Amino acid sequence: MSRLRGVARQLGVGRALYRLRKAQREGFVYTLRMWRANGSLERAARELRQFPGPEIPVNATVVWLTGAQHWHQTAFCLYSLGQALGGTPDRVAILSDGTLESRHADALLAIAPKAHIFRKEELDALSESHLRTIGAGDLFDLRNRYIHIRKLLDVSAALNGPTLLLDSDMLFHHRPDELIDWLQEPASPLYMHDRRDNYGCSVEDMEQLCGATIPPSVNSGVIAIDRASIDWLWFVGVIRGLIALRGVNFYTEQCLYAMLMARLGGTALPRERYIVRPEGQELEECSAPLHHYTWTSRLPYLESRWRPFAAKP
Repeated sequence: MSRLRGVARQLGVGRALYRLRKAQREGFVYTLRMWRANGSLERAARELRQFPGPEIPVNATVVWLTGAQHWHQTAFCLYSLGQALGGTPDRVAILSDGTLESRHADALLAIAPKAHIFRKEELDALSESHLRTIGAGDLFDLRNRYIHIRKLLDVSAALNGPTLLLDSDMLFHHRPDELIDWLQEPASPLYMHDRRDNYGCSVEDMEQLCGATIPPSVNSGVIAIDRASIDWLWFVGVIRGLIALRGVNFYTEQCLYAMLMARLGGTALPRERYIVRPEGQELEECSAPLHHYTWTSRLPYLESRWRPFAAKP
């Protein structure tokens, strides 16, 4: 009996080792596929040019925060927006996350020639001045350590007015009527739904910090807001309170935007039209106007979803 138990234990260890090696192989293959696909996307982004058609006049600035690791995704998101609108918006801003190089900026300007490129030195000065003006000079160090918060602090420092902030890992497959309407007549803030709450903080703590009911599953991949409407005296207190309570994590910026949406009465875009992590039939058919390619949808995005937008040889 003891010998049988020994064999069983060996088999158990063997199965565990097999599964570990299988996971390692699959992980290696997945990483290799991601690396190759990302390289293809980057090469294709260099060939993109402005979408043919008239410039589209808008009353808000379309904004991306990007850099060396994401500029090519920004390029395809920008181009796909131009295709969905029938022309490039006449107010586009590209903000460097501190790593955007001249060659990346030139590639983006080939798609939106009139875009304002905010480079690192300009943003450093604007952000430092803005934070001192609102009595939050101590947050400049946080901005330097936590890049994601620049989607909030730097955009507000550079553009004090209506902005449509977009993540780079997204594609517009059809006309986004709700966003077009907002760009023409900016009103109450808009945001897109996440698959679930991803705040890095409990909703109860967030509501105590901001004094308002937190809307469910805010995703900061799409944020349409008039930045002149932000009460910075209140918001700086919220930022400091959150950091004191929870520190900083991957979702801190999204958590802060959720509290801002709660305070300003933001409206959610239709979940079935603005989709985070598309899957199944929707991932293949792209029937919704916008897909945000996070998590399990990232590899299909890098391998194939951008190809219909690529410049034809």
